[in-house]
Amino acid sequence: MNEVNNLASEEYSVLAFYGVSSTEKSRLGFYETLVDWFDYLGYPPDKLSIHGAGHSGKPVSFSRSNSRLKKNGFQQVSAFTIFSTIPEGRIPINDYYLMACYGSNSYAFIATCSSIANLGSGLMFPLVQNLINILEFEYGIGYTREHHLGPAMYAIGIGQGLDVSGDAREEAMNITRWGMTGMDYSVYREGLIRDVYHWNFLTKDQLQKSVNNKTLAEWIQQEATRGSLKSLSEDITIWKVDEIHIPVVRSSLQATGNIFDWRAYESRLTDLS
Repeated sequence: MNEVNNLASEEYSVLAFYGVSSTEKSRLGFYETLVDWFDYLGYPPDKLSIHGAGHSGKPVSFSRSNSRLKKNGFQQVSAFTIFSTIPEGRIPINDYYLMACYGSNSYAFIATCSSIANLGSGLMFPLVQNLINILEFEYGIGYTREHHLGPAMYAIGIGQGLDVSGDAREEAMNITRWGMTGMDYSVYREGLIRDVYHWNFLTKDQLQKSVNNKTLAEWIQQEATRGSLKSLSEDITIWKVDEIHIPVVRSSLQATGNIFDWRAYESRLTDLS
């Protein structure tokens, strides 16, 4: 069995950031940081897709595109994706060890095969700390997801590998509506979170959101099973929740309206129109 087939059951670890800075400096900083990180892990980039004036958006040779970027800069670049693909891979967005994307819709994500780097390996947390000042993001998450369920695409609201009935259909709808409504309307600025994950990168907008007459920060600190908070910068706090406790924490915050409910949100938008 080749590596393409082996990927189907492989777990991936993902960092996703929303409300990221759109400056040329941020694009350049993200690009250089991730290229260096890929090299550090021993999986250097081999494909690069670039969107913007004079670029096709298709994955092409990294060495060729990188040389062009160094010459022309990032002024005309709106989005890009860096890949380290597997040897037998034909579709970079599917057949990758590592992928990092800076999107034109105020997002960025990094997806890595968990056997290379994961949320508990000590390799991803320093990366987050480096990206805080580069991206100046307003909300972020860190999670794991199996390859056949589209771990990278999940970050931007595209569902893969799910059934079309029952609970799986509901999950698929929640994923899609995050991309169509949650990201488009930047609901994190209203204090809403997408869900509860192992890593949650929060700003005061989310931490001060009310939960049963307390702020979210106060509510979290009431019980150890609700996770821990640690300030990473003046603006960003990481909320870590043990995987075993996520279902109960999720249920509580769904009931209080702190988790993005696309049906309720879209209904409110309709009422306002």
